[in-house]
Amino acid sequence: MAQVEQGSAEVDVLIGALDSGAHGIMVPLLKTVAEAEAVVKAAKFPSLGQRGWGSPFPVYGFPRSVNPLVYPSSAEYMQNANSSLVTAIQIETKEALDVVDELAVIPGIDVLFVGPFDLGSNLGFPSVGGEQHPRLRAALEKVVRAARSAGKVAGVFAVSVEEGRGYLKMGFQMVSVATDVSCLASGLSDALAKTIGTGDQHFNQASFGLLKGSPSRTLAMLILLGLGLLLVPALAAVNLTNPFPLLPCNGVEIKDISVHSLQEHFSSGRLTSFQLTQCYVDRIALTNPYLRHVIEINPDWQSIAKSLDDERAQGIVRGPLHGIPVLTKDNIATLDKQSTTDGNLALLGSQVPDDAFIIKRLRAAGVVLLGHANESEDADHRAVIDFAEGWSDRGGQCRNVWNGTQQTAGSSTGSAQAVAG
Repeated sequence: MAQVEQGSAEVDVLIGALDSGAHGIMVPLLKTVAEAEAVVKAAKFPSLGQRGWGSPFPVYGFPRSVNPLVYPSSAEYMQNANSSLVTAIQIETKEALDVVDELAVIPGIDVLFVGPFDLGSNLGFPSVGGEQHPRLRAALEKVVRAARSAGKVAGVFAVSVEEGRGYLKMGFQMVSVATDVSCLASGLSDALAKTIGTGDQHFNQASFGLLKGSPSRTLAMLILLGLGLLLVPALAAVNLTNPFPLLPCNGVEIKDISVHSLQEHFSSGRLTSFQLTQCYVDRIALTNPYLRHVIEINPDWQSIAKSLDDERAQGIVRGPLHGIPVLTKDNIATLDKQSTTDGNLALLGSQVPDDAFIIKRLRAAGVVLLGHANESEDADHRAVIDFAEGWSDRGGQCRNVWNGTQQTAGSSTGSAQAVAG
């Protein structure tokens, strides 16, 4: 969720956050019903609001669980965005508290979120030392009642787990109990305390003697010590040369395996085409967020692989490629549910008139057309100089498996990196 700046309920700021792919927005320090209605108007598509379609990026924030590389269409995103994206307003001013019942019933407002520190200060009863004034407690209860009455969610910020439990008992349904900074500080302090030991006077005296008179140095040293304590065991558990080792598939080692060996496993029954293809789909889902080597997974791969396994069970083997999963470059036409786009978002959803000749031959040979590989957009024909090799606006920047600081070189980068990865 994106939190927009104070007083920035303008259309361009809200739409900018949502068009960048945020799953929701939270607007602080609102005061009036008109401001809240303006937020809804900017954040929601008709009929709730007036948001227009202006960016292809939001759909990539909603991969489908069945196939992590298949995203909703623009039309599907627009149809479901109003109910799926969260619009939250923060009740932190006296003015907003006075009209909280009216704010709660505005269609399109999903969450009434309270920042107790700001609300307490604006009411003249700031929280001090963890104690809340009865007037502030009453204000929090008023927000909960308003949200519940309107069927909305009441949210609040808590400074501790104990305070969070209290807010849950009060009726809040959305409770923030920690920040990234507090979690880091708590983790470092805990690790340092366990390592030092509370009774280690020698360490305490030496440390304070070394750091005496310099709070900034003390803090820096504690952070460095804490980071070392946290990172050393973490790094020890990670294979830095290969963070994503290729696991066996149904008990078969498939790293660098040959097509001939795969056919032997198919024939012996140790492996099926369906199982092998599923392993590769899982592998792509694991590595693709980092490597960007695959643009799209064929939504029909399961039925294709099962059909080829059924043929083999009947004694029909088309040849040495029978049941082998194959990725094809995104500029090789496939007449199926995939889009052949040459890496270009402008062609997303287009339909080719026929399979390319090589695709017809591959289908006849019995391969499983697993998906389309990323490429340099328009096969490197979009520019002459100063362009990103291996990048397409549909697939993103394909990365070099062997050295992430080096370019992938050539328009068929996704195909090459998919094999390597």
